[in-house]
Amino acid sequence: QDMIAICGAGKYAIGEINFLTSVISKFHQNPSLVSLFMSETKLKNGSSNFELRLVDALISLSHSQEERVMMKSCEGLMLCCAVDSEYLIDSVLSYTILIQDLVSRLCQRYNSFQSDPDLILSTNVSWNNQIQDNLAAVSDRATTRLLLWVDFLSLLSTSSHPTFSNKLNRHIVKVFFNSHILHDVRSKQPNTVLKALNTCIKIARSCFLLRY
Repeated sequence: QDMIAICGAGKYAIGEINFLTSVISKFHQNPSLVSLFMSETKLKNGSSNFELRLVDALISLSHSQEERVMMKSCEGLMLCCAVDSEYLIDSVLSYTILIQDLVSRLCQRYNSFQSDPDLILSTNVSWNNQIQDNLAAVSDRATTRLLLWVDFLSLLSTSSHPTFSNKLNRHIVKVFFNSHILHDVRSKQPNTVLKALNTCIKIARSCFLLRY
């Protein structure tokens, strides 16, 4: 717990991520260990505040400006969400902002995209490829950032515990589609409409939201 508490600042980011993912790997071997990594703080009103610092640290590290740190920490989150433990997944959903953070970043990347909407469909970017290769192949960084995140969410959804996957997908539909996409589809600006429609097509091709 003490070692996890100092993770997330990013000073030794890769080492911190390696440590956190090694802990998560133990969860896969023995899910009952999860309870040992919950932190409880008693509040003045007598109630308790629970924290899952391991996930909080990975969320913090996933916001790094260094692409390698961002990707490795996201992969750590993916590993965590795949643990076969209802207790862990319920704790992630109840005591962290992971889902809200992931969908918020999808919205931010979508809103930051101001390029030719056709790039969304003509560009192929895969999370599993090296980020350096993607950046070298795609001159428009906003396109890369958006499509990488779509691909990451697709991988996360398909590899996660069903409870987490269901919650993530529903939040994407509620926050991203019902607000941002529908708003842009209803606009009278051709490029904005095309951006929204092309993003929908790209997400549909990944299949992870088809039943929603």
